[in-house]
Amino acid sequence: MNQEEEDIDSEFSKAIQDSKMCIIVFSQNYASSSWCLDQLVSILEYKMKFACMILPIFYHVDPSNLRKHKGSFGEALNRII
Repeated sequence: MNQEEEDIDSEFSKAIQDSKMCIIVFSQNYASSSWCLDQLVSILEYKMKFACMILPIFYHVDPSNLRKHKGSFGEALNRII
C-alpha cells in the first residue's frame, strides 16, 4: 500500500469513528473490490463496539444475493472466500 492509500484508509477510519450512521451501497461489483470489503469489515467492527446505525442500500443487487452468495455479487464473494 502506498502513502496515498494509507492516508485515505486513515481518513476513512476516522470518518467511520466520527459517524453515528454508516450508509453502505452494495453494487454488483462491490464484492470484487478488496478495498470495499476491508472498509465493510471496519464498519462492522466499529458497529459492534459502538452505537452506529448501518443503512444498507442495494443498487441493482437483490438483497437475497448477499445472503445466499448468488449472482455477480455472490460470484465475487466466492472468489475471495
